[in-house]
Amino acid sequence: MKTIITSIIVSFVLALVLLGAFVFTGLGIFIFILITLGILLFVFFFKIIKMAFKIGIIAVVIVLILLVFNTSFSQNAKTSCKLDKDCTYGGKDILSSKNADCFVGNSLYARFFVNAKSGNCSSLSYSVCEDKKCIIPEKSKSYCITDSDCACGGIDSITKNCFIGNKDYYDSSYVNKSSQCPDFCNGIAGNLELRCDNNKCIQISRT
Repeated sequence: MKTIITSIIVSFVLALVLLGAFVFTGLGIFIFILITLGILLFVFFFKIIKMAFKIGIIAVVIVLILLVFNTSFSQNAKTSCKLDKDCTYGGKDILSSKNADCFVGNSLYARFFVNAKSGNCSSLSYSVCEDKKCIIPEKSKSYCITDSDCACGGIDSITKNCFIGNKDYYDSSYVNKSSQCPDFCNGIAGNLELRCDNNKCIQISRT
């Protein structure tokens, strides 16, 4: 209401300045009404633009908070747990490229930030909570169904040992692929190969 009254007063002053006594004629009143409507529309759209600007600022702040959450706190949020039931695996973490194809971590985090339809953890068996952190247990690390489920190379970031085991675990961020164990996978004479034996990835001598 205050805006309408202010618009009418401003419109009347403008009409008098621009039209003089003509404002009191029929055509002058019509022009006065047009000026009033024009000012009202300007104020209305100005408020919308102002509101949109505020919404934009709020959206930017929310995005920044999510980025901070992802870079400084998310690693704890992703992997923290109290019980085994707090952990899950599978899907693609949409906020991070790490562990992207095979998420292993907190199930509540996964509910909001993991795309369960993406990624591939099909040959992993399960995850557990150990020392308040969701991990793939040793048994599952070496779990396999066929020989193609096995991989070798890099260093397991948890055990610090040369890795041999499940290919999906190998593809996760838990294996440091930039570090290698010379001759570990194939043997010094190239006489070793990977096999899946009783659902466990092992090394055997080539026949």
